[in-house]
Amino acid sequence: MSINTLSIYKISFKKILTTYSSITELDLDKIASLDIESSFDYEKDGLYYCYVITTEIEINKYKKILEKNLINFSCEDVSEIILKNDYDISYIKNYLDEDNHYIYEIFLHDLDSWIYSKLDIDIILDMISFKGINSLRQVDKRFLKDYESK
Repeated sequence: MSINTLSIYKISFKKILTTYSSITELDLDKIASLDIESSFDYEKDGLYYCYVITTEIEINKYKKILEKNLINFSCEDVSEIILKNDYDISYIKNYLDEDNHYIYEIFLHDLDSWIYSKLDIDIILDMISFKGINSLRQVDKRFLKDYESK
């Protein structure tokens, strides 16, 4: 996969009041200027989680800033398992509030667009073979319908 290809990453770290307070203004500006397609974040049990649609280059910039500032984190490329519907990201709707509902809607739209752009008929047929037709998401069904009408 190219380093300029969009992927989906899940980042998490402990949410401590001082986590970002020790980061320099320059590094905060660098974080704010990262070129991301879309993101959604939430907090749970003292941890901060963020799903980001971006390139490997951009995620590596973010990881370097966190490392430089001694922030322990985990970062996982979840692209393949999301694409193949082996990872249920729909649980993030449980972390909606009045402040992030709009961001969530944008993220879901961007996620569906990303999935649709990466799907092929083999992925769809594998999903049906291994999990059944009822396992298909709306985006999978739309892809299949569009594929059949070609």
